[in-house]
Amino acid sequence: MKKNILLFLFLFFSFSLKAQLRINELMPKNISAVRDSDTNYSMWVEVYNASDREIELAGYFFSDDTGMPRKWNPDTQVISAGGYAVLWFEREDRSGHANFKLEPDGGVLYLYNRSGVVVDEVHYPPQYRNVSYGRTVDGDNSWSFFATASAGASNSEGLPALARCPNPEFKLSSGFYSGPTYFGFISPSRGDIYYTLDGSEPDMNSTKYRSGASVYINKTTVLRAVCLAVDCLPSDLLTATYFIGERNFDLPVVSLVADPLHLWNSMYGIYVDGINGIPGNGQSLPKNYNQDWSRPANFELIDTTGQLQLNQELDIAIAGGWTRSSGLKSLKIQPRSKFGNNHLDYDFFPVSKPGQLYKDVMLRNSGNDNGRTQMRDGFIQSILRNRIDLDYLAYEPAVVFINGKYYGIENLRERSNKDLIYCNYGLDEKDIIIDGVPDVDLFPVTPEYAELHKFIEELDMASDTAFQAVCRRIDMENYLHYQLFEIYVANTDWPHNNFKLWKRKVDGKWRWIIYDLDFGFNGVNGASHNTLAHALGENNSWGQWSTMMFKRLMLNAEFRQRFIDNMCVELSKSFEPERVIAILDSMAPKIANEIVYHKQRWGSSVDFNNDLESMRNFARQRPNNMLSIISNRYMAGVSNGLIKLSANHPSASYYLNRAYIQDAEINLRYFLQQDINIRAARVPGMQFSHWEVNKGGSINQLIAKGAGWRYYYSSNAPGLGWNSLTYSDQSWSQGNAQFGYGDKGEVTVLDYGNYNNKYPTAYFRKEIQLSDLANKSSFRLSIFADDGAVVYVNGQELARLNMPAGSITYNTYASSANNGLNAEYEIPLSMLSEGSNLIAVEVHQATANSSDLIFDLEMSCIDKNGNIQILANEVYTGLFDSELSLRAIYEEDPYAQDIRPTVLINEIVASNNQIPDEYGETDDYIELYNYGEEELNLAGWYLSDVPVYQALGRIAATDSSQTLLPAKSWLCLWADGEPEQGPLHLNFKLDALGESLVLSKKDEFGRLMLIDSVTYPVMDRNMSYSRIPDGGSVWKIQESSFAASNLLSKLDVDSRSKGIEVYPSLVKNSFTVRNAQGLQLKLFTIGGRLVHSKLCTDPIEVIDISGLQAGLYILKIKGQVFKLVKQ
Repeated sequence: MKKNILLFLFLFFSFSLKAQLRINELMPKNISAVRDSDTNYSMWVEVYNASDREIELAGYFFSDDTGMPRKWNPDTQVISAGGYAVLWFEREDRSGHANFKLEPDGGVLYLYNRSGVVVDEVHYPPQYRNVSYGRTVDGDNSWSFFATASAGASNSEGLPALARCPNPEFKLSSGFYSGPTYFGFISPSRGDIYYTLDGSEPDMNSTKYRSGASVYINKTTVLRAVCLAVDCLPSDLLTATYFIGERNFDLPVVSLVADPLHLWNSMYGIYVDGINGIPGNGQSLPKNYNQDWSRPANFELIDTTGQLQLNQELDIAIAGGWTRSSGLKSLKIQPRSKFGNNHLDYDFFPVSKPGQLYKDVMLRNSGNDNGRTQMRDGFIQSILRNRIDLDYLAYEPAVVFINGKYYGIENLRERSNKDLIYCNYGLDEKDIIIDGVPDVDLFPVTPEYAELHKFIEELDMASDTAFQAVCRRIDMENYLHYQLFEIYVANTDWPHNNFKLWKRKVDGKWRWIIYDLDFGFNGVNGASHNTLAHALGENNSWGQWSTMMFKRLMLNAEFRQRFIDNMCVELSKSFEPERVIAILDSMAPKIANEIVYHKQRWGSSVDFNNDLESMRNFARQRPNNMLSIISNRYMAGVSNGLIKLSANHPSASYYLNRAYIQDAEINLRYFLQQDINIRAARVPGMQFSHWEVNKGGSINQLIAKGAGWRYYYSSNAPGLGWNSLTYSDQSWSQGNAQFGYGDKGEVTVLDYGNYNNKYPTAYFRKEIQLSDLANKSSFRLSIFADDGAVVYVNGQELARLNMPAGSITYNTYASSANNGLNAEYEIPLSMLSEGSNLIAVEVHQATANSSDLIFDLEMSCIDKNGNIQILANEVYTGLFDSELSLRAIYEEDPYAQDIRPTVLINEIVASNNQIPDEYGETDDYIELYNYGEEELNLAGWYLSDVPVYQALGRIAATDSSQTLLPAKSWLCLWADGEPEQGPLHLNFKLDALGESLVLSKKDEFGRLMLIDSVTYPVMDRNMSYSRIPDGGSVWKIQESSFAASNLLSKLDVDSRSKGIEVYPSLVKNSFTVRNAQGLQLKLFTIGGRLVHSKLCTDPIEVIDISGLQAGLYILKIKGQVFKLVKQ
């Protein structure tokens, strides 16, 4: 009886609660309607107390997942009888905000009490901009959309509507117009169009468009329009920018349009000092621009061809530190799902990082370089591209307009936050840990990095055991290069500042992010600055925590040696002055015209060209200074010498001690009187033969870089035989290399004729004298050309660089455009003669309007003089005490075979809720098929959904029995983001909207080898993208066929065909199959490995599986699939 009374009271109390506290109104698309306590426009929910007593909200929980009823517990707040509370659901890092967001495309929201009972719930449909969804009457069961929200007040004050106005249709598209023009709209089927021309959001007080009218504009104008009616919900807000009579721009153009209230208002504007700010970032007085505010704006991007690539509404926010006080401010560009698209669907950086999908980017004002080159950080980071494995920020300069006003050059950049990791590695925020420094005196933020910091601080770093322990926690090659790069560029706004690192949560190692290098390259510090001492924390006033790790690691002999070796390697190639200056000189012309207008806009007096020359001087001087700094500190001041490394194969590479050298040819500067160990790395398909060792220096320079040449560049070809020794070139012009159009600092500038129809081919000749050929060897020719070239020796063709096959004429174009290619060729001794010899080159453009042409060439040989030694060992060791030339000689390996594993991605299911894994979870899966004749083990192979990061998902080698793939069989891997569940579970998930997958493995040289790749489309739930037949080249969307032939196109999990029975499903030793006579029975592990096969011959078959391990199995009989659990 007592239990019944308690049950009655509980049910009564639960019903009473449901009647008392109601979810009353919500707005998932709060773009600019209701401000939260921080003046941001956040998603919100209104709760209504329908009772006659106060209710403490802290006793309740909100969730969008019935499996997590206590997902968010609001702060203490008392709601009075008949009162309202407005709760915020967008910015979980803010106090008082929920830890999850509402769904703009529709979702569900539950309200629970402490007992886990649902007090109220609402299933809401897709939402509209600045429109709320609420109970028509407070607390009632009917719901409506409201054109005017009533957050914190009765819904009776709102304006419910059933219909919605159509979006305005513009007659004139965004773009550039040479003179005055007219705009107008197509008349809507419902409502009236209202518009503004000052960036403000139109309402019924704005200008009303008169149907059929043409509105005259004669200057750059921003047009914003909305369709409104009293009895309807408003349309979306649409924006267009009309550039009237503007000059031609060499850069992409960005138009930002925002309500002036959000930019310039003293209370709410983000771009002003204002009266509602906070101090910080070098400002002792409060400033609005220091606030972490987001404001809605429209973002348009027009590329250099004049095509509109993006036009979408999104959030903007002020970015940066002390440079927030600049007139030109950096801005975060932040698409959000509440605007309709949480990505920027444009390839912002097609050269440096093509094909990336961005959640946000930045318009950067060039930081501490603002008002100077406007490209310093972008240039410095570009040095890393295709050279050093560091996470850097891509760069593309743009011209920016705000509300139709010219704001000059800002740089489109990747963000140095979690979205950088998403864009470059495909890892979501929940998959990573990222740390950074919010203040120079603060310890690292995350407990994970704080633990690493403490771990290193307490180790005896002199020991090898300690160093190896650190290597297990951080990506050591990444950290080494991070330190040496920051030191090389002389960045002293670091490491106490501008310091970030990240790692994958599961089995990840820490990696460092490069950003904000504006102090470098003579920005603040010159080429002689001892940034090594700075990085070690010497004579610095800021927190010593930031230099502790590097300081302690430098106590370890192996780390220190690797740091020195890698610095020498990079100074000799990646940071080699000619390379660095070439990068600078290729980037500067892009903004050279625009920088004049930019500096006029902002009043800078710093000369652009002088600043560039200062950076060039840094590039020229820094290598010598860095070598001296290292030598004085660690090498007792010894001098450095030259080690010339080369090979007869372009894919050759080497190791200096432990430092990898990726170039086949390098003039390596290293410290004298040091023992060195140089190993020739293996080259696929080749075998190492020997070193040609020339110690003491007998390299004979036959043609130097920058040498003088005879040249011919005109509207027609020279006479026949121009590449032979007997041809007379006396009428040809003379000049010194480098040749070109003058845009890259060429010594001899060529006249190309018509700008849009340049001469396609330039011709060059140089005669040289050779003697005593019997005592010379290794004749090498190195060419630098843009776009393509053909090289002749004494009239015979030696090589083609980027040129098509077949006959070459004056009008033949190069195979592709480029920014200059380097190539080295060995000249057979048979092509040369005693006495006069001719080197002739024809350089071809890729197109008639190509922007540049380049030519330079050098040639050398080795004078034997008894100094050439042959060393058969692939490792050269010895004391480096004088100039050394090492040439690696490779031969074809007669036993080498290009054996590519016989495995393909065979089936993809990206939205699975039928096939369970061994945990009963219906995760997405990828099926692999072995079409070969031999069993393979896939342990250690890689699958990735980020093609640029092939090693994203490693198939674990913890249980090789699970990763075996027999011939003509299948193996399924679960893309569930839970690799801890076993070797068949990957560390990423599939995107139901489609993406690209790559399958890779490491070859015998430790290099990643692409095995297969596929891009799959959007598919319905449980449908698969399958090869037909298995291993074939045709792909088809069909029903899934888990671990079975894709020709079985209709598989129904747990279906029971008439007459076929399988029981029991929970198996101890055996199970029974009825009515399957004449049919083949196959039993698979959940990973797809075949463990039992039998042809059923009797009406009743008993299958013994007592020898199998416990777990989930898949039984297949004539296309039918049955789940069995072995106990």
